[in-house]
Amino acid sequence: MVPYESKLVLPELDNNLCVGCGACEHPCPTTPRKAMYVVANAVHLEAKKPPVQQLEEGAENSKEFPF
Repeated sequence: MVPYESKLVLPELDNNLCVGCGACEHPCPTTPRKAMYVVANAVHLEAKKPPVQQLEEGAENSKEFPF
């Protein structure tokens, strides 16, 4: 999620890291439509390794993301 206007945040997808598993689509809280739709690939892709980043302090205890 990336900050947008005011307190709004938007989902951000990096196609180089996505394998099409749908883990972002299922828990998406937006209604009546999801903010992201995952469509299966004809050929399974391999994700590139994400860059290593320092986590925010206390992020591991966040109840925001459902898994």
